Amino acid sequence: MKIQKFKRPLAWASLIGLLTVTNLTAQDGNLTEDEAFFYEEFDESAGVYDPFESVNRFTFEFNDFVFSNALQPLVDAYTAITPDTVEEGASNFFHNLRYPVRLTSNLLQGRFKGAWIETGRFAINSTVGIVGILTPADDYESFARIESEKRAKGGPSSEVLREQQYAHVGAEHAGDCVALGCPVKRT
Repeated sequence: MKIQKFKRPLAWASLIGLLTVTNLTAQDGNLTEDEAFFYEEFDESAGVYDPFESVNRFTFEFNDFVFSNALQPLVDAYTAITPDTVEEGASNFFHNLRYPVRLTSNLLQGRFKGAWIETGRFAINSTVGIVGILTPADDYESFARIESEKRAKGGPSSEVLREQQYAHVGAEHAGDCVALGCPVKRT
């Protein structure tokens, strides 16, 4: 990647300075009534009336204190002490709990095969996988994780994109082949 170098730094500095001075003089100069109203300072003591302000401030300070002095050290200790396999099991358990959300999403999008796969994964992981801590459904090819789980935003999978790109553009040399993951197109 070529790095852009400014050939005339003094010219750029002068232009920025000119724009800054012009902006400052425009604010201090003759302003219309609407512009003057926009720049008019307001009295901060005349704030919004909040009957629960004292309660809100106390609650915020309390929550901040508890989080900083009790919860954050507890989280740090848990992360340092707990083995990765236990953390992965907890992650799998909570992923299993989100099954209704994934099922609903698949049904609303008309992805009935995805809904069936999610249901099968949930059934296997909840029973054989000890309430979802383990993921034995990964061992079954028909219940392998669906592609939509790997891509959160809903675009085509990376494999489909690679195939489409190769079909339309093709790889002209070995460098493209590495990027596209496809055979080199001979011409």
